[in-house]
Amino acid sequence: MSNHIFELKNPVGDSQGAIMMEVMDGVVIDAQKKIDILLSSSSTLMNKYINTNQVTDSKASKIIIIVVVFIMISLVVGGFFYVKEITKPLGFGHDGIAPMSGVGVELRGAFRVGTATMNYSVYTTNGPTLKTPSGVEPLESGMLMFMNLKDNNNNRAFGSRIGLLPFSNSSTEIGFSYYSAGNVGTKGTAYENIGAKLFAFDFSFVKQLPEIGGIVDIKSQYAKSTIDNITYTVEEEPGVFEDLIFNNVSSSYYGQLSYRPTMSGTDFIKKLEFVGRYSKLETPIGSGFATNKKEFSFGLNYWLNWHSVLKLNYQNITGEGGHDVVGKINEKALFLNWAIGF
Repeated sequence: MSNHIFELKNPVGDSQGAIMMEVMDGVVIDAQKKIDILLSSSSTLMNKYINTNQVTDSKASKIIIIVVVFIMISLVVGGFFYVKEITKPLGFGHDGIAPMSGVGVELRGAFRVGTATMNYSVYTTNGPTLKTPSGVEPLESGMLMFMNLKDNNNNRAFGSRIGLLPFSNSSTEIGFSYYSAGNVGTKGTAYENIGAKLFAFDFSFVKQLPEIGGIVDIKSQYAKSTIDNITYTVEEEPGVFEDLIFNNVSSSYYGQLSYRPTMSGTDFIKKLEFVGRYSKLETPIGSGFATNKKEFSFGLNYWLNWHSVLKLNYQNITGEGGHDVVGKINEKALFLNWAIGF
């Protein structure tokens, strides 16, 4: 399923985004366990639904397929960030330049090249929708909306990713992703032929290092979005219109480092994880959503077990512009979260 649209994958492999980063260590086993649990739960729920509503076998099959597709896409495509940090890097999530998930189908596989491994994925989804002056957020005209359950123009988006794991222990992966949507505007409007192209480079390193007594996990990614240019005539206030003309190119990148002292002789210390992240987002100057900001985030995680973790994060975002913001910004926040995988 379309899990690899800008995955920023945390070692649980959140197809997180990058435009796709694969999990490359023992965490893959955890991800598989979560998938098994989710599929089992969804099967139980669907059986209850079918028995209660007495739907036909054909309709039940369609419902099950939709549920499974949604679960798989959400897991693989959007399961990266939440594992390490409570918040997402700039450029992902609400008002992000890259998709967290999508509805579609995917073909993926891997093969050996000597001692190295290559993996690949090819997929198609409903694709993003372009925000326009007639929408609910006219000042954000030119921005893409992802996670569309319904296609607005009967034109599919296509994407692919290729990854290289150069070492036999699969500790390191380098990936490149590409995503293209020929039409992102709503059919029948002046924007229906506007297209979008996105690409990303991602890097991941996960390995237990005896020299420092634990597991080091490094993740990074650079993503760029280019959307065809067009003039957006926006009504800023009743009767007052403005033409927004700008070069619709956005970019974001982040780097994340975490350390878990798994070789400690103390059980409590083994379950701790220290994580830090830096990210940056730039969107078009002259647009209604223009921004240039950076984020620093630091956190301490405590793993209760393989699928449950307590997380404490501090985040500081500085820069200018952004969603409903004019001028300088300096946002500071402290987050406490208990995450359970199921």
